[in-house]
Amino acid sequence: MLTVSLSQIARVPSENICRSGELFPDNDTLTTLASQLSIGWNASMGVPVVYKLDDAGIKAALEELEKEYAYWRNFTAILQVTDNVTGLKHQVAPTHLLRAFEAIHVDGKGKLRTPKYGITTCNRRTKAIVATNAMFMVAGKPAILDVPYMEKEYTDALERGVDCLLSNQLDAGRERLNGGDIVAAAKRIFVLGGSEATLTRALAGKRGTAQKAWSLVELDHKFGELGIIDRIVKGELKWASFDKETLRRLARGNEKDGILPGNEDEVKAYLDNPAKPDGNDPKILDKPKMDAMIARFPVAMIREVIFAIRNNRPEALTKYIDHAVAINALTEKLGLTQPPPPAVTEKK
Repeated sequence: MLTVSLSQIARVPSENICRSGELFPDNDTLTTLASQLSIGWNASMGVPVVYKLDDAGIKAALEELEKEYAYWRNFTAILQVTDNVTGLKHQVAPTHLLRAFEAIHVDGKGKLRTPKYGITTCNRRTKAIVATNAMFMVAGKPAILDVPYMEKEYTDALERGVDCLLSNQLDAGRERLNGGDIVAAAKRIFVLGGSEATLTRALAGKRGTAQKAWSLVELDHKFGELGIIDRIVKGELKWASFDKETLRRLARGNEKDGILPGNEDEVKAYLDNPAKPDGNDPKILDKPKMDAMIARFPVAMIREVIFAIRNNRPEALTKYIDHAVAINALTEKLGLTQPPPPAVTEKK
């Protein structure tokens, strides 16, 4: 398999649509991946997919490398990285991390090496390998300076974005995307001219997730002042609390049923309280539970009502209409949980 020097590839955050925040939110996630890389680069977990940088891309990549260089120069924590080959844990000091970064990206004159490629996949691993190499330095092992790769030509940024997102669905070494990552990626695909179908493909066919995210993006585009996507990324709004069908109704309405899309007040009300009855109704009884009640519920009339609902046979309940007054009187006596029924007269 072809290999490339790590000094020749660079991460540009604006190209990595899969992550809405830092690649490593804390040192533990960094050292965990660094330890995994101590056995060497496992190609079965995916290899970096790279593309040639143009002049603007090289400029952006060097700016990002300068930021990363400053990050390691100012890093103060001592990391504990495990060598998974020997099982030994090593204390890695900030000076080791800085030297490991410089071994890859800084030449003998103290200048940053100019990268040739941008990277579409393996953003986290190509950054974590700095901590792996710092541990190797402590352990007296040679650094990993070359990795297997695959070069690819893309027609545009949208195609790169889809590839990036898709790799995080199929790549065994990925970090699971959170809700903020998903909606941020969906918004990026929207801005780049993609569609809901594009997002579905990028999410490896997860149609329900794509529909939910795309509805949020459409609402964010329509009601930008609500800051929907940004608030989900920041954790102010919870991705998991939203119901896909409610979001689709608010975003698009339902022309067949004469339902209009939601206005700004309706959308805001749902975002503020997605568990409200008019926004996210509890699920109805599933069929196994209905079958159990039909078999065991002690009130025969209730069993028959559930049977009629379960089998879509409302006509089976019409015989109770003649006895509505008596049945309703008993229900009222027991305590109504529904609004009072319309007035009826007992048939003679």
